[in-house]
Amino acid sequence: MEETLIKALKEAGKIIKENFNLSKCIEQKSHPSQVLTQTDLDSEKIIINTIKQNFPNHNILSEEKGFEDNDSEYTWVIDPLDGTSNFAVGIPWFGVIISVLQDSFPILAGVYLPMTDELYFTKKGFQTTKNNQKLFLKKEAELKNILFSFSLDNSQGEKYSKLFGKIVDKVRNVRSTNSVLDFCLVMENKFGASLNLNTKIWDIAGPSLLLNNSGAQVTDFIGKDLEFDLENPNKDYIFFTSNRKIHLEILEILKEQ
Repeated sequence: MEETLIKALKEAGKIIKENFNLSKCIEQKSHPSQVLTQTDLDSEKIIINTIKQNFPNHNILSEEKGFEDNDSEYTWVIDPLDGTSNFAVGIPWFGVIISVLQDSFPILAGVYLPMTDELYFTKKGFQTTKNNQKLFLKKEAELKNILFSFSLDNSQGEKYSKLFGKIVDKVRNVRSTNSVLDFCLVMENKFGASLNLNTKIWDIAGPSLLLNNSGAQVTDFIGKDLEFDLENPNKDYIFFTSNRKIHLEILEILKEQ
């Protein structure tokens, strides 16, 4: 499965890079902040075809095509272009995410950033790598020393404005690409923490394993481990990750919301 996952990531990344600054938004989804381009669909098609060539009996859950249930214990979870809004306006903050779940637990995961040719990969029980080099999270203990990634959709601004203010007061500063790049920057010790208040399984199943295997802690808003629900593929998740030294301290701030 490893070779298929990496091949699919890179083939999709090639299509995305070729269409950067060329692809137009062809559809706005149900939420105003979400758009779809032809490149999303082209990337998804090549990923699914690559998987089916090698594992035709596995389940596939993809952002655009939905869930194909083949009654397998293995499910490939695909985000063919995470960060479409950035891609659509020519900002190079996007990537491809693919993971494999055994039942509901991630066992294999990869992220590919095509514009910088960076491949993040891990499997259950192994250290996360970036371009074959192992990643280790530093244990920074002071909130004042970190950049904090804070991502939300535009409908959530009023609800979480006080929380945003509390975070800003505690950390060095706040940044966000609102894409998988935020999670990659946590793994590389550039962001100290990342909170995304509106994610789906295809956004986070892969990053959850990648982050855990680089030494980060991954939970929901109140500190519970994430539980992925394949029977409800459109479920919303709140995703929070940081190094283990500051995780509980930040959770206390989040609980005040």
